[in-house]
Amino acid sequence: MGRTSGALLWLVLIALLPSGLSRAQNAHACRVQIRDARTGLRLEQAHLSVRPLARSGNGEALPAQVQQQPWPEGVLLELSPGFWEVTAAAEGYRSTTFRLHARPGMPRRIRVFLEAEKGEPVFSHLPGSGEIREDLLLMGCVTDSRTGRPLAGAVVGPGQSPERVQSSRQGFFQLRLAQPSAGLSAHLVLRCEKAGYLPKDVPLNGLGKGQAAWMRIELEPEPGESRPAEAFRPPLLPESATDFPGSPQLPLDLPVLPQTIRVGRQCIGIQCTGVDVFNLETYCKLVLPAEWFPCWGSLPEGTHSLRAGAVAIRTVALWYIYHPIDANYDICDNSSCQVLGNVQTFATDAAVDSTRSWIVVDDQARLFKSEYAAENNNQGCGNGYAGTGSTSACIYDPVCLNQVPNGHGRGMCQWGSVRWATGTVVQTSDPCVLGPAHNFGQLTWQEILTHYYLNSQVVRGITVDILSLAVEPDTVFPGATIRMRFQVHSSHPVGLLAGASVAPAGSGAWLSDPPNDTLWTLQSGDQWVERRFALAVSAAGGLYDVWGALWLDRDGNGQINGGDLRVASLIQSNLFFVQQPTGIFPPPVTASGTTPLKGVFPNPFNSRTRFRLVLPDRQRVRLRLFDVQGRLVRQIYDGYLSAGEHQLALNGDDLASGIYLYLLEVLQAGRPVGRFPGKLVLVR
Repeated sequence: MGRTSGALLWLVLIALLPSGLSRAQNAHACRVQIRDARTGLRLEQAHLSVRPLARSGNGEALPAQVQQQPWPEGVLLELSPGFWEVTAAAEGYRSTTFRLHARPGMPRRIRVFLEAEKGEPVFSHLPGSGEIREDLLLMGCVTDSRTGRPLAGAVVGPGQSPERVQSSRQGFFQLRLAQPSAGLSAHLVLRCEKAGYLPKDVPLNGLGKGQAAWMRIELEPEPGESRPAEAFRPPLLPESATDFPGSPQLPLDLPVLPQTIRVGRQCIGIQCTGVDVFNLETYCKLVLPAEWFPCWGSLPEGTHSLRAGAVAIRTVALWYIYHPIDANYDICDNSSCQVLGNVQTFATDAAVDSTRSWIVVDDQARLFKSEYAAENNNQGCGNGYAGTGSTSACIYDPVCLNQVPNGHGRGMCQWGSVRWATGTVVQTSDPCVLGPAHNFGQLTWQEILTHYYLNSQVVRGITVDILSLAVEPDTVFPGATIRMRFQVHSSHPVGLLAGASVAPAGSGAWLSDPPNDTLWTLQSGDQWVERRFALAVSAAGGLYDVWGALWLDRDGNGQINGGDLRVASLIQSNLFFVQQPTGIFPPPVTASGTTPLKGVFPNPFNSRTRFRLVLPDRQRVRLRLFDVQGRLVRQIYDGYLSAGEHQLALNGDDLASGIYLYLLEVLQAGRPVGRFPGKLVLVR
């Protein structure tokens, strides 16, 4: 969405900064870092925009401060108490927006993991991924846990095995283990070591022959190890704060899937001191191999167990997004919620992809908290039954008869899922091979879910994407109102609030227009919807980027605020041009409020283009072409046109490539009663 210079991480704070403010009173601090979701590498050229979602009690805008600190972990961000909207973006990556509550005890470290715009599957182009054989293929990237920088020369391998490799200068490694035994692959532990860092063991439970795994390994510096200091000098840019009433957390269960999830890190139970922000589907791909055995996907029909697990994990995540543990994070990273690992495998990624957007709801289409545990047999309902009888219903589950209980007993039995999928009693002592047949039949992944979650149904949740943005007209003056058009795809009918911001191209200094936030009722499929945006009279000249977002109005107040859920967003660059008024190019005037200009095609153009006009009656029109400095280049037409449709041609054979501005005027008695500016791009 923008451009940066050097290798600095620019932090753009969008808030009103009172003149002479040296330090925000009662400010709360956290460190923010932006990383690549696939590798874990830190993104040096990135943007972090922050704007307030609330005002102070006396109605004044909340100030934001950033304190320059030589911390290799990231930028130290100081915010006044209240709710803030944070948007992280980098060129070539999908932007991510999340909510932050500045208050005592807020998380001290926040890492945002961005997805590349060309979101190919992890295993689609990695070395050797197309030739997986009977061996085990392990790939990944080793980084410094604090800085996110790649670590070269880290030794990676299974314990003291001779099959060890070193990471490259970019931190990458690839290791093949020749035909691992069933026992080894089921309980494999990979060790990563490097001088000056604490060694790290990465458990790879449940990997079978012929499988592939990708991992992000973060090494912690040894105590006392220092790292080079880094200075950050982000600009502070003012913007009008939005008057939002707060952030009520109302219980509203709707199956609308957002794009991101905030995961509490460094947790003790559900109390966490850090936060990682992930794409929801990437989060599911990191949890599934940590909770299910990936090798089950290699067993006949065993992939149904992994798919059932993927849907349960996604539903649990969504339940926590709607019922967050804390104002700053939705879910914890351990067994008190769901275990977040650092490994992705080919089998589990495929299970998540094949069930994308599927969730479990109750018989009234409300979210189901789809809990699961390892072995739910005999947890209070008797041998051959899952459930506790008190906190969850009793379910006849004969495939787990005589199995030793393990876990809280509620919801899906993980071992039961693979036994129902394969039709055999897979044993905990040998998880990657089929067991004896149990003769109770086999279930698909949907049937496994409805078996363990009584009175439930498996449905596709609502997903919404913004496909593109357009602005009309594409050349305006400060103070003008523009039309923003969103091309949207929705899987189901749903009502969402449309918010928008604009910024001078590449600056990240987003300007919002809350009074024009619009409630749309989307239909299934592709559609175009629009909202208006009033530019400030002080808007600077030049090209502008546009950020559009769709929000679920959870508190039902018709406004976008800290209690709402962002469902989709898109940033597009250089969508319109703000022309500063000059004597040659005056500000727009219109008597009717509608433009007779219905389109310019093609635009951009190579040498010739046409202006399509529709006039309600006979009128005098004048069409002129200017350069970006407002100097007249050519008068295209000046004369009377009859009522109806007309096309005015422009021959640009003698014009240089670049951006031009046109001005269409409707005149009466020689004076303009309507002015309609626009932008043309000539490309040779």
